[in-house]
Amino acid sequence: MPAHHLEIERKYESPDGAELTIDFSSLKGFSIQSPVTEEMDAAYMDTANRDLSSARVALRRRLGGYDEGWHIKFNGHNGGRHEVTFELLKNREKMPAAVEHILQGVTAGQPLQEVVSLKTTRIRTVVTDGAQHQILEICDDTVQAFDFTTQVERSWHEWEVELIDPEHEKADEAFSAVDAIITEAGAQESQSIAKIARAMGQDVAFEQRRGALTEAPEGTAEDDQHQWRPAQTVEYRVRSGLDHLVSDLAISDLKVRAEIDDGTQQLRVSARKLAGFIELAVLPFVSDEQAEIELNEVITELSELAADTASVRELVAVRRFMAGHNDYGVISQSAENELEAMIQKDEEASHRAVRRRLDSAEYLELVLFLRSLVLHVQDHIELPREEKEFLSAVAQHGRSMLKMHLKDSKALWKAKRANFIDVPECENTLRMIALDAKSVAYALGTCRSAGLKLPKKIKRLAKLTDQLQEGLIEQRQLQEIHQWLDAATRKVGRAGSDRLAVGYLLGIAEQKRYTVAYEAHSYVPEQLQKIKDNKIK
Repeated sequence: MPAHHLEIERKYESPDGAELTIDFSSLKGFSIQSPVTEEMDAAYMDTANRDLSSARVALRRRLGGYDEGWHIKFNGHNGGRHEVTFELLKNREKMPAAVEHILQGVTAGQPLQEVVSLKTTRIRTVVTDGAQHQILEICDDTVQAFDFTTQVERSWHEWEVELIDPEHEKADEAFSAVDAIITEAGAQESQSIAKIARAMGQDVAFEQRRGALTEAPEGTAEDDQHQWRPAQTVEYRVRSGLDHLVSDLAISDLKVRAEIDDGTQQLRVSARKLAGFIELAVLPFVSDEQAEIELNEVITELSELAADTASVRELVAVRRFMAGHNDYGVISQSAENELEAMIQKDEEASHRAVRRRLDSAEYLELVLFLRSLVLHVQDHIELPREEKEFLSAVAQHGRSMLKMHLKDSKALWKAKRANFIDVPECENTLRMIALDAKSVAYALGTCRSAGLKLPKKIKRLAKLTDQLQEGLIEQRQLQEIHQWLDAATRKVGRAGSDRLAVGYLLGIAEQKRYTVAYEAHSYVPEQLQKIKDNKIK
């Protein structure tokens, strides 16, 4: 199993590229270990199509230094940067098969090759507390880079400050103290995304300093690492939204394979978002029958992928429910241990099922199709030229999808409040409404993230659908908890174990299900009516 940690670091450089000497001996309240000089040789890998770079994933083989090995770095969904490491093989330059496997969802199985060489002389200084516990490291790096694609050499000097123990009570204090010394010496926080980005000429400010550019490309955006952007047409926005969602799915895939805690949950969200955007912002505009068939198949496959991960979410909810309902000590320690063992067994089975799907030929075909769709979406759809017309069409499709639940479920809404939960189609209908509301919310959210400005009525639709699906979260979770506990009751019965704890929890879940359904009886149709009344022109 690979090692993993969340990287918390900050980079600095001289603003004009001039050499600076920084003395850390004035650092007060902390101890400094003797600096160690390391010579490191790193080879950065990517596919011929630069799939890793596109997803902001870096793969390197580092020789030399205390952490030599294979390192995979990528952004987290909630900030921070993950790093997954593998040890070197006996043949130190050979890539472990596990590295290729963990990246399969990003590379789509394409071969990896060396694209950049980085040779770094690092002076590494560790900062400790009074008890000699390591808090952070300061790396003074002199870098020599070579881009094999362009045959261009680049060199620079930078400082990296990275927390070794983010949980240390003085971590923030130490970080701030080191930051003050570096900035007082004349350095400033670097705007470079990563060493490999600078090595490949993607840091415009650095390229200007070295004289490779006399001026920034037209359309440069300082907040996006100076990436030039083409004309912001509707087609560009749709492609941009698709590209972001497909990359997000790849990162979620990577997190699952790396066994990062929230990976499966993020995979479910990524698949749902992508399915919702394709269903509402791409499918309605298809220009040929074959594309329509293929896109419907893709939506189904993404929905099935999301459904495969649902059991993992369900088990998280069960664990929380169990922990929150033992105020009176009804659940004995032995019963709690037995239930936890059952949860863990089901979690392991669920994770295996998800990984089997990710390793399947069908999933690889799905990834390849999605990559092709991003590149050639304009060949399959006919989009309106005006943003307002496009957004209106997306919103109308979403609104119509939700309106149908008012019409098709009249018998359900007419049921007496007390009997609502006992109507056979009740929970399935509420589940479908929640999924459709999420699809609409995700599609409109992606449009907004892609730079499309939502008109007032469409903003209201987005808000109403958000409220609707948020209002149904507890109902969905209680349904899943009730189903798991009901199955657990039969399992402990067959095993001759203590059934009191499961029966107690099942009873609470049953009561809560009725309470939530009692509220949903009026809330859901009222919210659907608001969506219906919010007419989109």
